[in-house]
Amino acid sequence: MVAAVGLFNYPVRVYSPDFSRSEELNPLVDTGSVFTWIPATVLERLDIVPLQEWPFQLAKRQIITRPIADATLEIDGARAVTVVIFGQPSDHVLLGAHTLERFLLMPDLVNKRLVPVVGIVA
Repeated sequence: MVAAVGLFNYPVRVYSPDFSRSEELNPLVDTGSVFTWIPATVLERLDIVPLQEWPFQLAKRQIITRPIADATLEIDGARAVTVVIFGQPSDHVLLGAHTLERFLLMPDLVNKRLVPVVGIVA
């Protein structure tokens, strides 16, 4: 897969609910995706259980339904719980805007890294 200009991959670790196991992924940082998409096979291996199913509209306007869960992710040594989507084999592995906001990170597209930002209270 050839990434578009400005898109890049970034390492993320996903933990089992009891923190006894984890897996490292290298998802595409995609602020155009609201949520983080992780292969269902990875989430299932880590005993992460779906909470419910949500509908999602793809860029082609097609509506699909995927299970969601809360999962603990680690990015650059920081851990937080975020919503993850159980991705199917045809789905891309994505690090979405909701997770980036949860970690107070933003993409630096020039240097292809994530940088901390200050939270805003308004």
